[in-house]
Amino acid sequence: RRGQAAANKVEEEITAMAQREEAELVSFFRKEGLDVYTPDVNAFRTHVLDVYTKSKYAKDWAPGMFDRIAKL
Repeated sequence: RRGQAAANKVEEEITAMAQREEAELVSFFRKEGLDVYTPDVNAFRTHVLDVYTKSKYAKDWAPGMFDRIAKL
């Protein structure tokens, strides 16, 4: 239990640090006159899902496996 709690705390700290660093980089790039774009994650997910489900690989997965992964 303590090990998992410690791992969760480290994960939270690393995530917060990465988010701060990303915000600093975005600010720096914008100050340098660069455009910073935010991807449309839902559009990407929808497109990839469509391509995958129509591919030959989709039929090789166990029933329900794709849905379990998609929920993550």
